[in-house]
This record gives sequence, C-alpha cells and structure tokens, in this order.
Amino acid sequence: MVTDELAFMKRIRRRILAGNWEFFAVTAPGLEKICRNECDSFPFLNATFEAVKGGVEFSGRVHLIYEANLYIRTANRIIMRIGGFKATNFRQLEKKLSEFSWELFLNPYNTVEVKVSTTHSRLYHTDAVADRIHDILDGYLCGLTKKYMPSEDLTQTLYVRIVDDQVTLSLDSSGEILYKRGIKTHGGIAPLRETTACAALLLAGYNGHEPLIDPMCGSGTFSIEAAMMALNIPPGWFRKFAFMQWPCFNPSRWEYIRGLSKKQFLEAKQPIIFASDIDVRMCRELEKSIIQNGFDHIIKVNEGLDFFTLCPEKFTDVPGLVVLNPPYGLRMESLETGTEKFFKEIFKKLKKDYKLWKFAIIIPSKYLLRTARVPLKVKPLFHGGLRLFLLYGTVPG
Repeated sequence: MVTDELAFMKRIRRRILAGNWEFFAVTAPGLEKICRNECDSFPFLNATFEAVKGGVEFSGRVHLIYEANLYIRTANRIIMRIGGFKATNFRQLEKKLSEFSWELFLNPYNTVEVKVSTTHSRLYHTDAVADRIHDILDGYLCGLTKKYMPSEDLTQTLYVRIVDDQVTLSLDSSGEILYKRGIKTHGGIAPLRETTACAALLLAGYNGHEPLIDPMCGSGTFSIEAAMMALNIPPGWFRKFAFMQWPCFNPSRWEYIRGLSKKQFLEAKQPIIFASDIDVRMCRELEKSIIQNGFDHIIKVNEGLDFFTLCPEKFTDVPGLVVLNPPYGLRMESLETGTEKFFKEIFKKLKKDYKLWKFAIIIPSKYLLRTARVPLKVKPLFHGGLRLFLLYGTVPG
C-alpha cells in the first residue's frame, strides 16, 4: 500500500515538474513596477518578470513558486496558471472541466473555493459558473482514490477568469494573503500592511545597513519589515503556504530552498532600528513580538517618546532613514480640525532635526503636499480602500 502511494505521488510530481508554468504575482494597485524591480534584484529567481496591470507575470518550473512565495516582499499572493480553453456555453464549460486532470493540483481532502470573474463573455453569470464548477469538482474529486493524508482541513482556492469567452484556470499558491508574515499577533488602529511598508522602504532607498527611526511606530510594521530586510530574512520565512498541500508538493525541494536561504541570513551586532511611540501599550506589544521572533538584537523599542520632542542623536549620530505613518482618518480622532497644522509641524521637525536624513511619510490626502517644505517625490498608495500618498526624499542639509 505504501509503495503504491509513493509511486502515485512520484507520477504526479513528474508530470508537474516536467512542465513550464505561468505564474502571476498579484500586487496592490500601483505596486506592479516596484514588485517587478524587486523580483529582478533576486539573482536566484531564474525568470523574466513583466509588470502588467494588477501584478507581475513570470514563468518557469513549479519550484519557482516556492521561491516566489518565500522571497517576494511586495506581492499579495502568487497564483499559478494551470489551464485554459474557450467556452461559449455551459455544455462546453462542463466538457472541458470534466476532461481536466484535477488530481495533479487538488487534494481531494481539501475544500475548494471557486472565485469567478467574467468580462465580455457569453458566460457572464459568475454565480452560475461557480455552481457548475463546484458540481464538476465534487463529482471528480469524490471519485479520486485518496492516496495521501488529510491536509488539516485546508481550503484551496481556484480562480476562474473568463475574458472574451476564453477561460483561464489559476490556483492560489499562497493561502493567507502574503502581507501576513506570520510574525505579528498584535495590531493597532488601521495598521499599515507589510507589503505597503516594504514598498515605501524600497522607494525611499533603504539599504538595510543604515540607521532607521520609526518614531510613530504603532504596531511596528515599518520596524519589523526593515529588520527582515537588514538581516536578509525572507518575508515568508515564518509562515506556511497553500502550495504545501498540493499533491505535487516536494518537501525535499522546499527544505533545500529554505536551507539555501538560511545560509544568507546576516547578523546584527547592535540595534540599528529604533521604534518609539507615545502609546506605551503598543510599544510593549511590539517589544514582545520582536523578542519572540528574535529581532531584539536589531530593533530597540522606546516607549512613551513623542516624535516632536525626540532628537535622532538620542539613537545615532549617523544620518539614515526616518519613516512616518502619522495618524489619519480613524486614527486621528483628536486631530480632526488640525490635520494640516499637524503635518506642517511634522515637516518643520524634519527640517530642524533630521538634516541629510532620508525620509518616507504617508499622508492621507494630496492637499497636504502644500505642508511640505522640502524636496520630495510622491507615490500614490492604496490601503484598505483608502487612497494614500507616500512622500519620500532627503531633508536638505
């Protein structure tokens, strides 16, 4: 019995490993080129990356998706194109789906969630399409011999995109959205997503070797992302992924990739990232998290410090990067009528005490640009349905 199961798994892996597959790294709007540039910077990701609307396209052998999930910091999820065909009616759709080799991709123990989108197609009713696909999958998967162990009740997500009657099937390889790094168990009010924070750090020119001050740290997203970059720890190091439950998953290859990654980790001899906030509770939660994950040798948390009275010389005499995600919207209850004045004071503080420092600051409205009195660049960001703007540059000397 065991021999039969191993032979079955080997056949599946051979069929998948022999192919060249198309992948898509989904990003937040506006981060496509940043993600592409990040992918191009990885010498070990042997692929050509192309930024398109909504993300980055690339192709290669299936193990490339292991590396993409482990290493890419600015993507929300990675999907793999597993098939495509034309269908103008339900009969054609059902026939093609019934002929598809689902056993290569779907574990029959898992629940399959189907997400359908249609554009300019005769099959336009997404719920009806999803129902037909569920019926086909239920019948097909129930008929499979369950050669492998249960997968802890996980859900696999199948994306079905129909454009001009062309059906594209894609399988989610990530599972939980990738900004969930598996590190933070705490969160503040409207916390910044890790993917957005990383994009801001990259745009601001953070190199992982210079001091970084995060004086309105909140839940510490900027600080933790910077620490992982400085230590060369990939963003997916602390979490699991959906591809680990695929029938074709190769645990040996995955451990080999992780082993190579671990050899590239860097050591920090002293803290170079300094986080602080006037919210003492949030600082204490952040400190617990960085200790649990082994970042206390590179991040120093200072509770109860106010940005407007804090001077960088308290931490370092070398200019670096100061990052700010000031309170806005729901986080700004006591500043509703003083938003513009508040941001003016921020830039005044930067000009006074952070000369020659690089800066990155997130603002909630473009009209607040007039509060800045320093040269800067602007990048629109989208976060939780809000349109924000990243301002970044260097404070004049």
